[in-house]
Amino acid sequence: FQADDGIRDQPLSRGLGDVYKRQTKITCSLDPGNRTMEMIDILLSSLVAGLLFGSVIALVALGLTIIFGVMDIVNFSHGEFLMLGMYTGLFTSELTGLDPLLTLPVAVLFGFLLGVVCYTGFVRYLLRGPMIAQLLGTFGLMLLLRNLALLFFGPEDRAVMSGVLVGKSFDLGMGVIIPATRLAASAISVLAFLGIWLLINRTRFGKALKATALNPQGARYMGIPVSYTHLTLPTSDLVKI
Repeated sequence: FQADDGIRDQPLSRGLGDVYKRQTKITCSLDPGNRTMEMIDILLSSLVAGLLFGSVIALVALGLTIIFGVMDIVNFSHGEFLMLGMYTGLFTSELTGLDPLLTLPVAVLFGFLLGVVCYTGFVRYLLRGPMIAQLLGTFGLMLLLRNLALLFFGPEDRAVMSGVLVGKSFDLGMGVIIPATRLAASAISVLAFLGIWLLINRTRFGKALKATALNPQGARYMGIPVSYTHLTLPTSDLVKI
């Protein structure tokens, strides 16, 4: 749509004074070529945005998939682990003045310790019960962590307002604009998937994970410390943090 440069102010009589009505001549371009290019721009922009966002969601689901595949337990508190990791990075950045990227090791360490505490004090006892006990137990853990966060942090939205990547973007043309933060998150997601693949398929620990997933009792007979393997799995929530 294009507006004509010729703009006129015409008075309309309304009793006590004149009200000026601005008239703008609007012309609509019906060129099929322009409409096709606009649709292509929208399609490419949506495709790139979907790929970036999907890579972040895949990273979140990575830890959940490992835990369910090996321990056969659905961790309903998975999202709350992610939330607490985000709060850890946010508060570390605000208190120390570090760039948010440099707070990742602190969030990883916090996720590791939280995973160890939750497993040793709660999850390992759920593994002895039926599936319904595991579902209700992790659901209760989810409610506990969520309400503790509401109590201490409040319901207000928080965001990182400063950093090397905050507010920066890359314009690739054709309507495709990639925020630097989402691009960095997607790159970390790809590296995390590559690291997990190498861990599972190229290390002794990865072979122990697969053996435990296929047959825990048989893995125990072969000398694999199944309890130790289970202990390390809840700490894989650090992957999604």
